[in-house]
Amino acid sequence: MSVVELLGVSRRFGRTAAVDDVSLTVGEGEMVALVGPSGCGKSTLLMLLAGLLEPDAGTISVGGRVVAGPRTWVPPEQRHVGVVFQDAALFPHLRVADNVAFGLPRGENRARRLAELLELVELPGLGARFPHELSGGQQQRVALARALAPRPQVVLFDEAFGNLDSTLRASVREATLRALHGTGAAGVFVTHDQAEALAVGDRVAVMREGRFDHVAEPAEAFHAPATRFSATLLGDADFLPGRQDGALVDTEVGRLAATPSAAGEVDVMLRPHEVGFAVSATGTSRVLGREFRGAHYVYSLQLPSGAVLRSFQPHTVDVAVGSSVALAVDAGHPVRTFPRRQT
Repeated sequence: MSVVELLGVSRRFGRTAAVDDVSLTVGEGEMVALVGPSGCGKSTLLMLLAGLLEPDAGTISVGGRVVAGPRTWVPPEQRHVGVVFQDAALFPHLRVADNVAFGLPRGENRARRLAELLELVELPGLGARFPHELSGGQQQRVALARALAPRPQVVLFDEAFGNLDSTLRASVREATLRALHGTGAAGVFVTHDQAEALAVGDRVAVMREGRFDHVAEPAEAFHAPATRFSATLLGDADFLPGRQDGALVDTEVGRLAATPSAAGEVDVMLRPHEVGFAVSATGTSRVLGREFRGAHYVYSLQLPSGAVLRSFQPHTVDVAVGSSVALAVDAGHPVRTFPRRQT
């Protein structure tokens, strides 16, 4: 069942199409991660869903009810939509309990609901504190509890963890997903971080210049991106020339299974974790450079043609620059090919 449905939604600012004829559905309990570079339209799309902007065209439905469209406009407070912003936006003069309960109707069940929410976001016993007495991660979880308080059908996250350091970001993100899944609400999560999008989303929607470049489950979006743009946005990718015949492609590093089936000159997408090598006196490639990243090295490997591929290797693999190596590709799935780009 679709909780959110966008059909042909557009929004312009002057001559700029911030959102351009976008359609999307979000199912019950599903999290869709919107990812893209700055200015691609993802935050504008979130504001359209929240009711903070009106679309120029198309319709937006929440819970089967049209909330925006021709001759239809439902204000934000009547949409059953919760929003969690990057800066938490808590009321500094109110205690945690009062922040969370701000949108709750007064009544005998109010205290019970408040206790449920604090338990849900893993902050029991902190209701009497003020926001400045909490860590950044705790403040974000209070903001989530406040968004969940009126039992919304969908929760929107606008770069919600962007102000947190990487370690805290991961733990707060996991706690947030547990809490959201505990309510059954749908979610739309805006981020510019590709790793976060892949970790958070049941589906990932890559945005580019106001449109969706690719919408798919994370594994498909990463391993079989629809376009070169999606390929490079969702992770490190190198492209190697090849000649494809059906489901096989011949490249400088050997014959590989490929998708989609095609014929002719293509470029093969290879991600660094798919490229391996071994030191060999007879190897035809050489180590051009390496970069230490703590848990692993990123090696740059130059092939006889002059093409360069990157390879992720454990920190225990210590190979000197200039070493001769033999390459091997083990993607574990058919490699993605694209029509040869003309230069």
